[in-house]
Formats: sequence, structure tokens, C-alpha cells
Amino acid sequence: MDLIFFNTPGASEIDFGKPVYQRIWLSTVADMTSVVLEVYQRASTEISTIYFEDCLTVKREELPESASAFTVQVPVIPSPVRRIAFFSASDTLSFLLSPVILKLQEKNNHIQTLAWHRINPNVRAKEGFESNEVKSTRFSFFRFLWHRPDILVMGNDWTMDAQLLIALGRWLGIRTVCIQESVIDLVDKKIARMRWADFALLQGAVAAGQVPERQMVFLTGNPRYEKLKFQQPRNTQPFFLVNCNFTYGLYEDQRQNWLNPVIELLETLNLDYVIAQHPRDSGDLSGYKNVVQTNAAVIHELIERSDCIISRFSSVLHEGLFLGKRAVYFNPHGESIGYDYGFDGSALSYATNKNELLQALNRILEASESGPAVFKPYLEKNCHHGLGIPSETIAALLPDLMAMKGDGKPISMFRVLLGTIKFYYFSKKKQR
Repeated sequence: MDLIFFNTPGASEIDFGKPVYQRIWLSTVADMTSVVLEVYQRASTEISTIYFEDCLTVKREELPESASAFTVQVPVIPSPVRRIAFFSASDTLSFLLSPVILKLQEKNNHIQTLAWHRINPNVRAKEGFESNEVKSTRFSFFRFLWHRPDILVMGNDWTMDAQLLIALGRWLGIRTVCIQESVIDLVDKKIARMRWADFALLQGAVAAGQVPERQMVFLTGNPRYEKLKFQQPRNTQPFFLVNCNFTYGLYEDQRQNWLNPVIELLETLNLDYVIAQHPRDSGDLSGYKNVVQTNAAVIHELIERSDCIISRFSSVLHEGLFLGKRAVYFNPHGESIGYDYGFDGSALSYATNKNELLQALNRILEASESGPAVFKPYLEKNCHHGLGIPSETIAALLPDLMAMKGDGKPISMFRVLLGTIKFYYFSKKKQR
């Protein structure tokens, strides 16, 4: 099977006479050799030939012998884009989408941008936009139908309300786009994250290898991380961030079993720490010291203060790595991870019990090297780090999607009806 890397809209459907494993969109702003090799090595089937569009920058001598360049003979001109809408259902997704909105407003004055937030005091989507100086309005179906954007951009495509919008978008001829929010479970085939929207914008080469059902994906990096800069350690004594995020009914009965060995070890080692409780973690932590209730802004401040992060499945791990904070994924409860972290034991370690956690902490405390080189290999393959500015990449890409055909999973009418009921239920409940 062939693996095709492209940039221009005219190459989005090209084939070379053999079955295509996947088409991967890449930007032209950086050398993409490492990305091509990472995707190739992670392919779930044997690849016969790698094709790459000649406008891409790659080192041909480092690619397999079968690699071959191609030229798009007839360029495809996308239909003009008048209006792009962004829908957020949480403060986290608002932080994801805001850099793209601001970049479009800066670079494309002819395109109207609309930011819509879902009203729910517990998810703070409006506040997330406001903290990024983006003006948003409450989402309504009237606004959706009245404005009828050319493109609708979201931060997830698997919740019922998101799938309702995708289904309506297909009915109205609206392209739907999902930007990968961070580390998410890409293995669960029932929920099928990043498979429903017409187009999937992934944060790195690792994610591309986890959605082989997608015939076409776009590697763009993650806008949430683009302003994060490496920080040299500033604390005279190591300071640890313990991220407590047992939410949405998942493993909530394991909260204390997870926290207790972490806190016992930190106190035994006489290490300073803070427990950051996720805004949607409803557990009673009154029996613990140094507990801080967080939101998207507060957790970022705590990460900046810390030297190391201990967490279960969370985007906090990646945010910390961008800032130069070593991290440990602690998983004594044996949760299914669903994302190929690629733990390297240096930037990011993995522990399943108290003894392994102690070993990981000792490696961190004894590490002599703490510069950017420790984190670069991991971040490049997982988050497209150093390969362009994600918001600029996405802002330039979105209008081109009008000339491409999406390949999102079909959404049944039954699913749409369920989505409608859930959407209206939450809309009414939040207004009580």
C-alpha cells in the first residue's frame, strides 16, 4: 500500500494505481523528514511506496529507497470562504481554538470568524474565550442556521452535540473540522474519537498512526501549546505538581488509592508539592494538604511553578513537557491508556506501583541533564514541536479544505436524534 504526503488541495485525492494506506497533509514551513519517517514506521500495514509532493521539504537520502516525489500538474482552486465558525463546549476547548481565531482575524480580513460557546457554568467555555480576548456568543441552532458558515471547527467530534452539528453540517454543505485537543483515547473504537468530523487535524505523527481508519489526516501541531517556552528550573528545592483528575465517573473510586502512595512518597522524600484538583473532579480532598482547585488558567500557573508533574491520563503531562518539566504517568489502577505516549524514561516516565514511582522520582532527582534536548525528541513526534506555529498552520489550511473531500464516519439518524435530546436537555438544565 502507498503512503502519500501532500500539501496542495489538488493532491488530496491523488493515487498511483495502488491502494492508499493514508494521505498525510503537511505544511511547507519546515523540514518534515522526521515526520515522514515516524508515520512510515508506525503504519499498521506494510507500505510499498512513500510518495511526497515536491513542494514539501524532506531529505530524500534519509527516506527508504522506494520514496518518490510527485508534482501536482493541475492546481485546484478552493471555493471562496466567507465565514468560519468555532464551537466550544469547555474552557479547555476555548483555549485550543482561540489562537486560530485570532490568527484568522489577523491574517484574513475577508473571512468572518464566529466563536460560539455552549452555556454551562461548569465548563466555562465563555470564560475560556474571554481570557484569550476572543469575543464569543451563546450557541443556538438559530445562529447556526442563520449564519450557515462554510466551515465549522470544533475541539471534539464524539459527543452527541458535536455529532449533531456534524450531521447538520453535512446536510447543509458545511465542512466540519476537529482539532485534536491533546492526549485523548484514540484506541476506543466505539467512541471513535477524531473519526467523525469531515477532517481531522492531529497534533503529531504518533496520533496519525492511531487512526488508520482515516484515509486522510492533517498534521498541524496543537495551538494550545504554541506559546509555551522551555523554562530553566527556578526552585532551590524540587517542587512537584500532583494532578488529581478523576472525572466523568472514570475510576473515581480509585482516587485515594492513587493519591495516597504519591503523597506518602513525596513526604518521605521531604519534597514540596501541591495537589491540583481538576475543576470537574468532585472528590473530597479535605483530608489532604496543599490542595488547589483549578481551571485552565490556574493549572497552567501551577505547571510553571513546578519542576515535575505526577498525573494519570491528562494533557497536563504534555503541557509540562513543553515547559521543561519532567513528568510521571502513575497508573496503579491499570487504566487503559488508549494513547501511544511512547514513554522514554527521561522526559516522561511510567509507573504502575509505589516502588516504580520511587524509581522514577529518583531518576528525576538525580538527572544531570535538564536542557531542551531532553524533551525535543518526544515533543517533535508527539506534538509536531518545532515544525511550524500551529495557529498559523491551521489558519492557512482551513480555507483550502473547501477543495477537499472529507472522510468522516457516517452518522445515523438515530444518533442525531440522541444528540438532539442530549443537547436540548443540557441547554434547559443550565438555564434553571
